[in-house]
Amino acid sequence: EVEQYVLLASDASNLQNQQQANALLNQWISATDDRVLAEALVPILRKSDKEVVLFFVLTAFQNLRDTTIEQRAHMRQELLILSLNQGCWSPTYLRTKVGVLLASFIQTDFVTGTWQSAFEDLQSPQILQHAPDILLRTLVALMDDF
Repeated sequence: EVEQYVLLASDASNLQNQQQANALLNQWISATDDRVLAEALVPILRKSDKEVVLFFVLTAFQNLRDTTIEQRAHMRQELLILSLNQGCWSPTYLRTKVGVLLASFIQTDFVTGTWQSAFEDLQSPQILQHAPDILLRTLVALMDDF
């Protein structure tokens, strides 16, 4: 259902539907607890192959402020697994958004000691072989914040 609203919100051919879908998405985001949203966003990320939906999910998760360590760990595992699938993240802006989100996880969880293997995970042989730019995009995002 969320995927349909995101697709409608991005469809400029019907302004009325676009505005209604945007209003519903904004209402859902603002009225729903961050932890509930975090749980809802991961399955959408996993099943969607629509660029605009993936970007919405990544942006929405990035904007959450009250997520648990487990929710962030689950999201980053999904991101790392999906990054190995080249077709899933083919547009560079999505790959950059993944790097930005991983950088925010590093800032939150590496510093507090809950993701001490962050750099090892990003330099795993699978990531370096199939998605080396994810490591680079993450490092660039980290550097941009300093």
